[in-house]
Amino acid sequence: MPDKIATEVIKNRIPEIVFITDLDLSNQEVAGIWLYIHSLSKRLTGFKRIILGKGSSLKPIISGDEHIMITPHMSNIKFIKELYKKSSGLVINEKAILHAQRADFMYFFRSRPNPKFITFHGNPKKILKTKSLFRYFIYRFMEQRVLPKTDRVIFIDRETKQEYELTYPQLKNKFVYIPSGVDTELFISNSAEREHFLYVGRLAPEKRIDKIIEAYKKYTGKEKLLIIGTGPLFTQLKTLAENDSRIIFTGFVDHNDLPKYYQKAKGLFLFSSSEGLPLTVLEALSCGVPVIATPVGDLKYLIKKGYNGMLVDSELSLDFEYSIHRYRAEDCINSTKEYAWENIAKRIIQQYKEVLKD
Repeated sequence: MPDKIATEVIKNRIPEIVFITDLDLSNQEVAGIWLYIHSLSKRLTGFKRIILGKGSSLKPIISGDEHIMITPHMSNIKFIKELYKKSSGLVINEKAILHAQRADFMYFFRSRPNPKFITFHGNPKKILKTKSLFRYFIYRFMEQRVLPKTDRVIFIDRETKQEYELTYPQLKNKFVYIPSGVDTELFISNSAEREHFLYVGRLAPEKRIDKIIEAYKKYTGKEKLLIIGTGPLFTQLKTLAENDSRIIFTGFVDHNDLPKYYQKAKGLFLFSSSEGLPLTVLEALSCGVPVIATPVGDLKYLIKKGYNGMLVDSELSLDFEYSIHRYRAEDCINSTKEYAWENIAKRIIQQYKEVLKD
């Protein structure tokens, strides 16, 4: 549970916190940002939690006391357009903390007197630049006008924080590193036989799942590769893997059901081109599963060869026989203790407290 004193301070000083996100509030996703908000919100017991996002008229399932759905499910750029149309009409307590999950989501609230927080889940400029130069330049325009008016910027990985300190040296006192958390009570190891490999996450270009499939096809073992998640590349990736019956696409899996997949896994693979600190990595390690990943974001600090996994080079060369040599589940589990959500929530609450005192 969060620090009782910290929670009481917030309760007395601020009645509300408003999370601003483009996520679908009525549809659980196997996505780090969705789980970040859901997990943090559950642990902020001292005040009213309002989640502003998108979704249908179905009952929201993300943890919170009130939900404001700006628009039905649609693209990020359309969400921002709708935010522009409706933000001025939103009545928000001026003492409420505004906590956006990307800088451009705060743009239309930047002149409000509220305390403002932004969490950076990886490096948004790098991700957007690979998708659309137009979206990249629009984002950069908004970011440059939002960050100076933001009280705290939380980075979940050190690499992005260091880059932003170089870009905005005058703002570095507002920047803080707090990693994402993992539910160490849900994601636990057991005695199940380890029988398959895993990828868990969105099926999107930056995840480079095609590289995992290509590397796996060269492996002659009988273990299956389970690819858990949905996304724009679902059909394309299934076509790539169709000649290998060992590769199975599960589609969406409820977050509470993920532990049973991790607990039977020999290893989790993640070949992303850009990451912050992926939640799936913390979940796997918490279940005693080693991680084989590219050295991006905080993975280069977390994953240690021979201890809890290995890092593969930029060419994604991978010897599956070597990568599955025996790891101790205890070592994997021990490497995640500081990332327990109870500890992470306390650190974020402390940042709320410090801003409220200023």
